[in-house]
Amino acid sequence: MRSTLIATASAVMLMAAPALAQTVPSAPSRTPDPNASISAPAPIPRTPAPDPLKMEDVSKISGFEKDAYRLAKTADDLKSMPEWSQTARAE
Repeated sequence: MRSTLIATASAVMLMAAPALAQTVPSAPSRTPDPNASISAPAPIPRTPAPDPLKMEDVSKISGFEKDAYRLAKTADDLKSMPEWSQTARAE
């Protein structure tokens, strides 16, 4: 009897969970405290940092590594490679 009751309660909760998940929670209906301050001061907006890549002289950017990006092939290596030829496929 007890296991049947627990199984029934579990089944009801499992069926009700999707319906409860779709409901919008209601706002609490209570009156504001008259002694509380009416509004908080507005936060001071932060000015965005300038984009360092749009600067005229990017060599003065701190943390900028000049040798960070290297190509695996040099110009001479590319010139010595055979020319790419695309083969036609017969379908």
